[in-house]
Amino acid sequence: MKILVLALTLVALACSSSSPTTTSNGGTGGTVATSAGTGGATSAGGASAGSPSGGAGAGGASAGGAGGIGMAGTGGTATCVKCPATCCDAGALCVDDGLGNLSCKKPCTTNSQCPMSAPCCQVLKDGSGACAADSGGSLLCRCTTGAECTSKSCAPGQDAMGNPVGPYICVPNDGMPYDGCHGLTTCGNGYCCFTDAKGNEFCASQCTNDSMCGAASCVTYSNANTTCGGMLGCGPK
Repeated sequence: MKILVLALTLVALACSSSSPTTTSNGGTGGTVATSAGTGGATSAGGASAGSPSGGAGAGGASAGGAGGIGMAGTGGTATCVKCPATCCDAGALCVDDGLGNLSCKKPCTTNSQCPMSAPCCQVLKDGSGACAADSGGSLLCRCTTGAECTSKSCAPGQDAMGNPVGPYICVPNDGMPYDGCHGLTTCGNGYCCFTDAKGNEFCASQCTNDSMCGAASCVTYSNANTTCGGMLGCGPK
């Protein structure tokens, strides 16, 4: 009888040692969620941390990215992050639209990585991206070249102070600061239509050194599509 009681006690202790699901606060708009596998540990081979949550910058609809899939430890079973009750596919993000509505979305770094049903690689608060539908054109969508944008213009995004720190986003081709200037579009006073190494043409402020660019850098561009004499403009580091 004593041997049987001891055995049951050990089984109960083993069952209660599974790693729990934990949450930690992320950026505004959501929470970061991580999940260890049942029977696994959060040490090497254990749970992987989720991506921070957040929202789009000025001009974009707010959104937040939460954690991805927690992988089980050695000998454990994989457990997914609920969003809120749906299990996201492996590698997906649980994104908050800023109104408390959560949904599983594919992570991305540029529009071309997204499906036609969600063609915008929406910029999240931490600078990462998640594929989203952008029927109203109100989201900030990450791009690499203008070919990924309906406006055919891709330029460095600006921070709250107007510094062109990136990431590159789709912008109008209207000649405004850090918007596009391809074709016959010209830039306003004080800005030059510079071309970067990937062929993106945008209106940038001229500079002679980094101190003139705030949080950005003084970058060498092509001036083939501008009447400006210099080749230095403020852009991402």
